Amino acid sequence: MFFSLGRFSRLGFALCGAFVAQLICISTVHAADASQGASDCELAVQLYSFRNDLDRDLPGTLARIKHLGIDCVEGYSLHSRSAEQLRKEFDHAGLRVISFHLPEELRNGSPDDAVKAAKALGAQQLGIAWLKETNTDVITGGKLMAAAQRLNAFCPAAQAAGLNVFYHPHGYEFHEGDPEGKLFDRFVKELKPGCVNLQLDNFWVAYAGQDSVKFLRRYADRVTSLHVKDMAPSLQVAPFDGSTWKGPLPDEAFAPIGKGKLDVAGLIKAAKTSKVRWYIIEDETTHPYDNVAEALPYLKSLGL
Repeated sequence: MFFSLGRFSRLGFALCGAFVAQLICISTVHAADASQGASDCELAVQLYSFRNDLDRDLPGTLARIKHLGIDCVEGYSLHSRSAEQLRKEFDHAGLRVISFHLPEELRNGSPDDAVKAAKALGAQQLGIAWLKETNTDVITGGKLMAAAQRLNAFCPAAQAAGLNVFYHPHGYEFHEGDPEGKLFDRFVKELKPGCVNLQLDNFWVAYAGQDSVKFLRRYADRVTSLHVKDMAPSLQVAPFDGSTWKGPLPDEAFAPIGKGKLDVAGLIKAAKTSKVRWYIIEDETTHPYDNVAEALPYLKSLGL
């Protein structure tokens, strides 16, 4: 059997057309999947919540986190692995890293190394969440300005890699005698716009006597992610400079999300009309699995 040139051409074009259409369809589906994946990561969990288990059994703990219904996480450590090795563990567990709190060795090391690690993990932002060096040191204006310079120093490498940088306050930036937060204002103004953002932790901002919703509105152009927690009704709060830090707070300082004295619903509502992209659950108690499992349906009822 043979085909005439005309018949072959018509058949060839038809086959090629179908093949090209299939390629376009596949590309469109993959793009849609990637977009959907990013959307699915609106709600995540900070892995520090499971700190007591991760270094003892990383694969088993990640599997348990996934079983809670978590798809996306924020890291805080490399867990004695290279970033590439750790990424394989996350991939195997079916977890996506959307953000990375730099551990001490990367906070104080080369910005290029920090960005390379964050990129290898798949994170879309990297940040600093701790300034204290001892339990009694004061977080002075000088230390905050130095922290701003350090954060800005990550920008060239981060922006070249398509990542953002962020700072996560822990409350000691708001001092007694500075009720309007002028010191923190000065700090924020030193951060490079378009590169360094803020990650609002509603517990620690409230612990310093500040209102989280007002904080969000005040820095609406800089806050792009939240740490969501709740506070025990009996916990006393006030501005502090870090000198009276007593280490991790006891379980009794916290409450299940939605059952404490913080206006979580009001914060989520305000964040929905802001630049906030990620809502990250963090549990600092000794029973994180129960608390995260309880928090998920509540936060989803708020539209997350």
